[in-house]
Amino acid sequence: MSLLCDALPRITSLRHLSLIGNRLSVEHVTSLIAAAAGLRELHVDLRHNPAYPSAVPHLPTGWLLDLGPAAWQHGAVKAAEASAKIGGDPGSINLLQLFPDESRLIAAGSAASTRNATVYRPDASTVGVLEGHEADVVAVATDGVHIVTGDTSGSLRLWDADTLATAGQLQHSGSSVYCVAVRGDLVVSGSTGSTVKLWRLRARECVATLMEHSARVSCVDVGEEAIATGSDDATVRLWPRDGGASRRTLAHPSPLRAVRMQGDVLATGGLDAVVRVFALSTGQLVRELRGHKGSVQSLALGGSVLVSGGSDDRTIKVWSLLEDVDASECATLDTHPSPVRSVAISPSGGFVASVINGEGAKLFVWRPAGAKKAR
Repeated sequence: MSLLCDALPRITSLRHLSLIGNRLSVEHVTSLIAAAAGLRELHVDLRHNPAYPSAVPHLPTGWLLDLGPAAWQHGAVKAAEASAKIGGDPGSINLLQLFPDESRLIAAGSAASTRNATVYRPDASTVGVLEGHEADVVAVATDGVHIVTGDTSGSLRLWDADTLATAGQLQHSGSSVYCVAVRGDLVVSGSTGSTVKLWRLRARECVATLMEHSARVSCVDVGEEAIATGSDDATVRLWPRDGGASRRTLAHPSPLRAVRMQGDVLATGGLDAVVRVFALSTGQLVRELRGHKGSVQSLALGGSVLVSGGSDDRTIKVWSLLEDVDASECATLDTHPSPVRSVAISPSGGFVASVINGEGAKLFVWRPAGAKKAR
């Protein structure tokens, strides 16, 4: 490792690097980051590292550190928490999202009002509060450049992710916004009605309304090639990003509550307590993850790790998505005082955040327990 760190600054033509870091410690990774400052992309794969780093250094944009499920093999510890007023009814489930660079997270509510949203650091300290909504904020999303927040009046507010300054407003409809996603110039919002709207940020206008669902749209996500929506009509639909007719419908046995995409992975969760993993390219069911004793309200994907939040059983479960490992539960975080509404995981898989709303609403941050130093 020392030889690599010494050589990197001298290799001026190198711009991309991928490493399999089975024996890397925190000190190794920190040294590598300092030496590789000129790289546009760095991917350090620690998925099979039995002595994973206990803390993940802040990474520049375009870099990825994948700790993998091994990081959670000893369970988790609560690293931080923050109290807040978080509104919405008990079914509000789109209340939290992490920034892609792991530096911050956005959550509905604030210490002062349910009509705000708050940007936190991973230690649960406050970066800033987003004020301006006239109704409870019940949906948040960010792509690291933009922040979008939605409220129960159907209003969407846009914010600059760096300055937290307001950047505009959109109106979904007269019904409550229930879920929102943003990626680049595209914003997707779903409502307690059955419609999904696609917006272009530069034009500040709705460019398409998707109307194939027959009940409330409970969850949305935007991937590189597709939009995914889940509904109380017990279907997930996959749409082109330009807003045409849906290309695939995935029927489920119960209403949906969560949908997430990453690469060729499409994960879904709903009222039947089962997490389902599909191949996005084919629609084929790959795995069913069972373990929750209540509905699965929220999902998050981070590298080779999937995190699910269950409502009635008050738990978070961490699962492995490695192809060479049987689908298995890596850890259960079962110390929440009330039902879990939303979960998020850092892209590296190094920490998990969760939210409970209503009376005693809180944000929690969890990190892997029992970290071992690399020899």
